[in-house]
Amino acid sequence: MAPKPSMPPGMRALARRAMLVCLSLAVSACIGTIPPLPIGTAAAPAAGRTIAASAAEGRFAFAPLTGAPQPVADRLAAAIATASLRHNVPLASFAEGNATYIVKGYLSAVTQAGATRAIYVWDVLDGERTRLNRITGSVEVPVTADNPWDAIGGATLDRVAAETIAALAAWQAANGI
Repeated sequence: MAPKPSMPPGMRALARRAMLVCLSLAVSACIGTIPPLPIGTAAAPAAGRTIAASAAEGRFAFAPLTGAPQPVADRLAAAIATASLRHNVPLASFAEGNATYIVKGYLSAVTQAGATRAIYVWDVLDGERTRLNRITGSVEVPVTADNPWDAIGGATLDRVAAETIAALAAWQAANGI
């Protein structure tokens, strides 16, 4: 029997997180979705709600991504897992249902004026599905294609993930989570 190739500890953790996120997306596609929230609403926490959880409890599970083709969603899930390691944002499996917070996201790709823009919206929900925070942004690439998704490559998705996790980490720190 041939020996198993070994992986550095950091790579094992990254691979484990990427697998958790990908598995969550794949399995949760079979589960009912959280109804979408209106895009134009404010990102303020729900009135009268106190956000309190220890770092051990403040785990985030990403719900299935809406709006993007599955290969794009899978690539973004891997990028989110990587970015979460850099920012010490704890992830949990959406399918297991044991996260403190659910992050529900929408990603679209639009070609306009000689460029393509990846637009993202993430809602951070508590266990009762009350929105506590909204993260929005976009990344523009100077490339166009007949299908806008063809212009959204790995570097763009890495940037979406980095911006998303940085905003999530900032929200986490601001709320003592």
